[in-house]
Amino acid sequence: MVEQFIQLFAGESFRYSDELFQLLSSQSPAVTRSSDSEGSRGNLPCSHYLGIYRHRSASLARRNIGDAYWDDVCAAMDDLCDGLASTPDSPCCLWCIRDDVVEYVVFENTDSNTIAGCLRFDTTRQPER
Repeated sequence: MVEQFIQLFAGESFRYSDELFQLLSSQSPAVTRSSDSEGSRGNLPCSHYLGIYRHRSASLARRNIGDAYWDDVCAAMDDLCDGLASTPDSPCCLWCIRDDVVEYVVFENTDSNTIAGCLRFDTTRQPER
C-alpha cells in the first residue's frame, strides 16, 4: 500500500505532504484504504464528508480556542472542506497512514486521482470536552 500511495501522489503538494512522504520513505507506517477495507460501503461522494468535517471543524473551534494544535486541525479541516466542496459529486477514497504517534487521513478524489485534503492527528491528544 505504501508503494501504491507514493506512486499515485508523489508529485502532488498538499497540506502535510512533505512530512507525510518523509514518513512513508523512512518508516513502515500502517496504510489502509477505505475502498479496500472489509465491510466498506465503497467510495462515498465528497459531499458526504463535507458536511461531517464542516460540523467537526466548527465544534472543535468552539471547544479548543487558543490551543495551537487544535487550531491547526481546524484549519486543515477548513482546507479539506474547500477541496471537497470543489467536487461534491465525485467519489472520495480515504487513505489512513499511521505510525505510533501520528495519523494522517488523506481524502482522494477518485475521479481525478487528486488529493482533496489531508488531516493530521497526534494520536496522544484528545480534544477538550
